[in-house]
Amino acid sequence: MIEFKEVYKNYVEIEALKCVSFYISKGEVVALLGPNGAGKTTTVNLMLGFLKPDKGYISFLDKEPYKENIFKKVGVVLENVNCYNSLTLEENLLFFGEIYEVKNLKEKIEFLLRKFDLHNKRKEKFGKLSKGMKQKFALAKALLHDPEILILDEPTSGLDIEWQNRIIEVLNEFVEERKITLFFTSHNLFIVENLAKRVIFINNGKIKADYKIGEIFDKFNGKKLIVKKEILPKLKFENIKIKQKGEFAEIILYNKESYEYFIKNFDKNLIIKETPCSLNDAYEHILYS
Repeated sequence: MIEFKEVYKNYVEIEALKCVSFYISKGEVVALLGPNGAGKTTTVNLMLGFLKPDKGYISFLDKEPYKENIFKKVGVVLENVNCYNSLTLEENLLFFGEIYEVKNLKEKIEFLLRKFDLHNKRKEKFGKLSKGMKQKFALAKALLHDPEILILDEPTSGLDIEWQNRIIEVLNEFVEERKITLFFTSHNLFIVENLAKRVIFINNGKIKADYKIGEIFDKFNGKKLIVKKEILPKLKFENIKIKQKGEFAEIILYNKESYEYFIKNFDKNLIIKETPCSLNDAYEHILYS
């Protein structure tokens, strides 16, 4: 459905993307994960045809997005929500629904406003909404025309924890029931872990890794330990990260083999606390090691 093949994109002297390649199949839920300036938004803009690659090839639903219109089959949420500030929520949805020739439009509007807890705000003008409400409305609008693909740039931006969890539930529901393909960017590792089935890691315009979510935890299956500092001079093996924290130290043993070696060769009484490696630990190791 979506393919990037050796794609490059430069902004004057900045190499935004460098030989980026990936393929997304129908029904996949894929997160593009990376820090600010990594190339996430550039990737989304290329995918939607807002930018043209300097080199390489992009295919979106068997079309080249910078040459052909793809939006009838795509729902999009970007940082700047494309709605009319002077129109009410209901008027905005009616307007965009007519453009997309949505069948049973009034019923779908009612369903989506209730799904995102906006039915009591239907007569409020979009421009008067809080950032969080605008984000919820943008998601409702993106789903209005039953898209085959959702492209979301930071879908939970501006939302509190309760609504971050609710958005995960709603998107998982739409993906499962309607077989939507979902591609999203995020800084929020909680969202990624609970929504994505596959994660593409990007930094400095390059793809660093591409894993199914389960593969990440299979690969990074070690432990994070809080230990007494006297153990530090003895630590001289690979797949380990050490952070000193006052009289203690945090040791990350990224895989099971490193952890088992540690347990076998060092005094367990020096361990204060241990927890499994997290997605954040994998993220830091993949992007910065």
